Amino acid sequence: MTTALRYRRSDLLLDYGRAALGVGLSGAVLAVPTAPAVAVMAGGLTALFGVFAIRTAARQVTRYELSADGLAEIGWRRVDLSWGELDGLKLRYYAPRRKKANGWMALTLRAGSRRLSIDSTLPEFEAVAAVAVAAARRNGVELDDITVGNLAALDPAAAPAAERP
Repeated sequence: MTTALRYRRSDLLLDYGRAALGVGLSGAVLAVPTAPAVAVMAGGLTALFGVFAIRTAARQVTRYELSADGLAEIGWRRVDLSWGELDGLKLRYYAPRRKKANGWMALTLRAGSRRLSIDSTLPEFEAVAAVAVAAARRNGVELDDITVGNLAALDPAAAPAAERP
């Protein structure tokens, strides 16, 4: 059985809002005469927020298909990852502030030259991570200490399963 997953519309709308605000504010600085250093900085910020908007658009058109055989990303590009070929797994936590609250996780899976990343705002993220960890263990993939710690934080009950093979 295949489960289709997409990012939530509400999360995407918030990201579009952030991108629009960033492009608008930093772009407004470019609209008035200013010092070259300020213009370069504002131009860089405008480009950065523009890239964020494009990334959000890519997430909007992308769907993931989770099955017993693997995980597929279908959108502007297509990546098919078979659980039997999985040879790399990393789980990272990103925090917007030093206190590490209100952050998000990113799961990166690798099978040969194919790479696929999802973040924790994807519904059923924990289920995808659990299936991926089980496949990594079956394939003898060694998990780094950061990944093991993040797996324990994601699901303390799964912590023993996340130990190195």
